[in-house]
Amino acid sequence: MDTVTLTIDGRPITVVKGRTVLQAAIEAGISVPYYCYHPGISVDGSCRVCIVKIDKMPKLQTSCSTLCADGMVVHTGEPEVVEARAGVFELDIRLRPHGQAGPLASSLSAFSSYYQPDGLAWPFERQALVKLRAVAGCVALGGRIEALRDDWIYSDGEFDMAAMRAMRDRQVRQLVRAGTFNAKLSPGGLVDSEYLVQGWQLESGHRHPEVRTTNTLEAVDRLHTVGVLASQTWHTLRDAYVFQRCLIDALRVVRGDARDLTVPPRDSAEFVFLARRLELGGSPEGLAELIERHTSAVDALAANCDPSAA
Repeated sequence: MDTVTLTIDGRPITVVKGRTVLQAAIEAGISVPYYCYHPGISVDGSCRVCIVKIDKMPKLQTSCSTLCADGMVVHTGEPEVVEARAGVFELDIRLRPHGQAGPLASSLSAFSSYYQPDGLAWPFERQALVKLRAVAGCVALGGRIEALRDDWIYSDGEFDMAAMRAMRDRQVRQLVRAGTFNAKLSPGGLVDSEYLVQGWQLESGHRHPEVRTTNTLEAVDRLHTVGVLASQTWHTLRDAYVFQRCLIDALRVVRGDARDLTVPPRDSAEFVFLARRLELGGSPEGLAELIERHTSAVDALAANCDPSAA
């Protein structure tokens, strides 16, 4: 049986020829994080969590798709590797009661005290509960928390549009570089689409339980089905949201960093590459027109829903 010998983090390792770097690391007991890899399915490598540094290669490589070779030298914990992984998949643990000042885990009583209508949570924190769903652990507890959430946020009260707009204005001032367009955070971007949908969900969820979904696209369709969104608004918002998601996914591929969602300058090679990723034939003009069209449409919808914007 043919074998190859490589070095991973200073350890010489011999494996059967045809093994990937990730498989070699797993067999040797070396920890390399991964997300989309599974031995029973074909290799995709799209999550990029398993990236490593390999000597004599010009850029970081996905270990799940890179075959081992004799003499290969692999580094799994170099600072640039750790930094790159952080940009691929990162959890924001500030999204919890009391933010960074609060404990990582809350008791049910503390959670309830914070988020119930007379609790300390800010309006935008209650709005974020639209996305809350149980994904692991005790099924009964998860269902109980989701039921409490429904009681707290899907009432017959009017959605606090002013608080939402104040939050958006603060995000734009603090997180968007002047003179640039951030596909997620700039006015007319993804966050505006999501906040609009969440606002409509909060206002109509007590009358139409079917709109209480954590999936934004499903929510758009259900809001239209129950008559909250007119057909024109539904088409406009749905098309914009799908485009925004595709644009952000393409940006993450181009940049290799989930945190950098600033659209490159329109006269740059990077912008042309972005257009190709979106299957626009490499046409920067076509991409620029789509960004302008959908951004303007979402911005107009947001202005129409905000009396202070008149």
